[in-house]
Amino acid sequence: MSHFSTAALLIDAAVRNSKGKLDNKASVRKALEAVTFGTVRGAFGFKTNHYRIQGDCLRASTKEAQVSSTRTLGTVVRNHADASVGACRTAT
Repeated sequence: MSHFSTAALLIDAAVRNSKGKLDNKASVRKALEAVTFGTVRGAFGFKTNHYRIQGDCLRASTKEAQVSSTRTLGTVVRNHADASVGACRTAT
């Protein structure tokens, strides 16, 4: 479910930041590049090569009396960028 909500937040931010001018591709691209918002996995944004900046948490799953749940044990990485970000810059 978290990926769906992240995608919905991303689309919402792009529509708002481009002032609803979705026919203007440059405006939408610029709006997508500038988005930042919080998600269940931490802050969301993009680096210069258009890969997302991400955070990950260590979670534990439990099941008690037929009820499954998860809890966060801690943060593994914050604002992690992919390894090729320094070597690859996407033209905008």
